[in-house]
Amino acid sequence: MQEQLLIDRIRAGDIKALGNVYEACKVYFMKYVTSRYPLLKEREMLEDIYHEVILIFYQNVVSEKLVRLESRLSTYIVSVGVFYLINIIKVLNKESKFLEEFEIKELEFDESFLDPEIIEPLVKELEVHIKKLDEGCEALIRNFFYEKKKIQEIAKEMNIQV
Repeated sequence: MQEQLLIDRIRAGDIKALGNVYEACKVYFMKYVTSRYPLLKEREMLEDIYHEVILIFYQNVVSEKLVRLESRLSTYIVSVGVFYLINIIKVLNKESKFLEEFEIKELEFDESFLDPEIIEPLVKELEVHIKKLDEGCEALIRNFFYEKKKIQEIAKEMNIQV
């Protein structure tokens, strides 16, 4: 019941509730992932994965893909994480097969990607979509992805006790 209240509070824009979920599920998530995926032992990589999972969880709550919990919250978070990891593995396998198929030995960096004429329209479109998010989510994304701040630092700035 209390976990469902957290979901409802997050949907209503309560960022503190999201911080509560973040802290409540983190240790369980880390233990589960490291026990099932022994190659994922690097703490920073696990933290990055967990941050992505929490963002997916948040998006699911706000978009009402998740309305009512059918399991424990920690189980839901872990299942989101497992699906996230499976998608990463699929992408890596596809890239690996592509490289093997064409016997590419060395990849060169495509400097045209740095061309402002290519990047600027993409950045502007991304900004439009970010501005459509609610204030808390927008601040979280800007601080985490653009400013490269740690979640603990963001929480402190947003007056969220973790």
